[in-house]
Amino acid sequence: MGEDVAEANRIGGIADIGYDGLGVDDVAEDNYEGTGANVNWTYSVDALTVGLSFLSDNNNAAPYAVGLTYKTGAVDVNVGYADEDNAAETNIVNFGIGYTAGAMTLDAMSTNRQANNAADIQTVGVSVAYAVDANQTLTFAVADSDAAANTGDTMGIGYSNNLGGGATFNAGVASVNDVSNASFGLNFSF
Repeated sequence: MGEDVAEANRIGGIADIGYDGLGVDDVAEDNYEGTGANVNWTYSVDALTVGLSFLSDNNNAAPYAVGLTYKTGAVDVNVGYADEDNAAETNIVNFGIGYTAGAMTLDAMSTNRQANNAADIQTVGVSVAYAVDANQTLTFAVADSDAAANTGDTMGIGYSNNLGGGATFNAGVASVNDVSNASFGLNFSF
């Protein structure tokens, strides 16, 4: 409980690219934004996790979100729904799936936002991470969105190398809405 708690429908997602993120994942994930919850309750039993979040105030719009996550073996499946009875009657449906096989990890997601005074916005995103060895990982990600701000292709490739001693080198290049950018740097964890 409190300010800015996680919403139950904000589940799944794709891998980030680069040292501090280059925004490929944001194109797919920005559609999550919904109810602005300040209360979140989750309950897990075996492979299933259920979540409920809502905004506790005097707002008659009564925004809420629900989410389900099911993890078994190498697969996890996530489904979320958010509803806000505001003037726009906003509804958001999210779906995500993750799969791990040996050195490869695949994540895919889609979202659909509907409002009665605006066009529907759909987003999709896919990322594939491959562990070259115990220390090095290559990641490729691609995303697309119907949002007006999405004006071109969005994709990127990243490289991560665990240097030991708590140091990790991260680098990436990406094109986000046809704007190219890159980042690289060291992260330290002690």
